[in-house]
Amino acid sequence: MNSAAALAGLLLTAFGPVDIDEQALDSPVATTLTLTNHSTQTMQAAFDFGASGWRTAAGRTAGEESLRPRQTVVLPGQGRLTRSLYPLPRVRTTWAGDNQPVETASPLLVRKLGEAQPARARVAVNGILSEECWLLGRRLGRFGSEFGERPCGPSPEWMAAYDATHLYFAVVCEEPRIHALVATGTKHDDPRLARDESVEFFLDCAGKRRDYFHLRVNVDGVVLDERCTLSAGGATTPPVTDRQWESLAKVAVQRGRTHYYMEVALPLKQLGVNPPRMGTVWLLNVARNRRVGDMTEPVRSLWNPSPGGCRNPEAFGALVFK
Repeated sequence: MNSAAALAGLLLTAFGPVDIDEQALDSPVATTLTLTNHSTQTMQAAFDFGASGWRTAAGRTAGEESLRPRQTVVLPGQGRLTRSLYPLPRVRTTWAGDNQPVETASPLLVRKLGEAQPARARVAVNGILSEECWLLGRRLGRFGSEFGERPCGPSPEWMAAYDATHLYFAVVCEEPRIHALVATGTKHDDPRLARDESVEFFLDCAGKRRDYFHLRVNVDGVVLDERCTLSAGGATTPPVTDRQWESLAKVAVQRGRTHYYMEVALPLKQLGVNPPRMGTVWLLNVARNRRVGDMTEPVRSLWNPSPGGCRNPEAFGALVFK
């Protein structure tokens, strides 16, 4: 069996991402690591929790499992939350094929957990947010300053939904100075968008915390999109970006008296993924860049703040498809 076949043959998942933001620090947390051999050959998997204080319920921080064809092994895991949340614990596994062993990493914990609801009717992307998925969806907020030092207000709220062809986002941004919002970018991928009032989406569909898609949408609905790869220097250096990638996202923004409302429809085919199923988990972060009046630079706030800033995929939250 070659490495590619081995990669397809052994599936590593971490069931039920734990929402750290909803847990008390220094509290014990339980999670479940599941190894499934989908191949027709017996395979050997080695795992390593890779973070002190995290282990299986049997007390192992690392070990090996021999998986028969089509066999699933469930390893209950446990640990304790501390203020040193980053880097978050991840499980690393290797498995042997005929070529070199292949290694992968799977998120075990996330600081924040979001939900994507199925859109049971067509979403008209007009910024009005009148669809059932928005009216009944769970709004996610509590944004903090970019590096997590303090709460940040006014805090936006966002929601996600999906169907067979699109991933949808809705964002509600409170703004008492709604008429003073600054937007200078006027064309697609305009570099001036970096200094505008805007909302950003960072989306890692593979969950490997290395490659991700980035969209920035200003308050006039102008889009900058790119595909990003973590550079050799890690989260402390700028990522390698590909501006040739096009999201083909449809966007609408409506301004009210004290809020503005944004809708984004992102074609799944541009992400190179199949339609998500119930239980699928992607990683993401959402940011607002607030710029009003005579502010010379926008002030960024994040749904999931982290020491590495918004471009640190190590600290993305989770998006669970319901």
